[in-house]
Amino acid sequence: KRIRRDNEEACIVFVTAYIDYSLEGYRVDAIRYVLKNSQLFEKYVVEAIEVICRNIQCRDCAIEVNKGKKKITIQQGDIEYVESRAHMVILYMSNGEQINVREKLSNILDKLRQDAFCAIHKSFLVNINYVKVWGFSEVTMMGGASLPVSRSNRANIVRFMSNGH
Repeated sequence: KRIRRDNEEACIVFVTAYIDYSLEGYRVDAIRYVLKNSQLFEKYVVEAIEVICRNIQCRDCAIEVNKGKKKITIQQGDIEYVESRAHMVILYMSNGEQINVREKLSNILDKLRQDAFCAIHKSFLVNINYVKVWGFSEVTMMGGASLPVSRSNRANIVRFMSNGH
């Protein structure tokens, strides 16, 4: 908790032999929880390091969007996912904030890093750094949202997964 209090952007990975501490990881928004006694320990540590690297790279990228009559700048690394709904695009931020903008989803996708964001549905883009579980028909985000995957976008997910995401 002290690390998160001192630095909101710190990438926290819980490494422990006790699964009982996993809830604490969610409380501080840890990016991964790795069990020491797991047979896949090394794989999970490497995966956590890769996520941290992508997070750091993505944090330095910002986009401008129109919110009402003014332009605002948003860090791409803070966007968990994007939803298009009723002529509005909603940016779901990692801190729980929702930002409504009047832009087409395709315009937002053009502004985002193609190596960090994936179209999973005609109405959803996800920041791969916040995907907790990749599924065939849905993805589960770190913030808890379950988002649908359309048949036509399953190839996007396969492409991202085959690239080590």
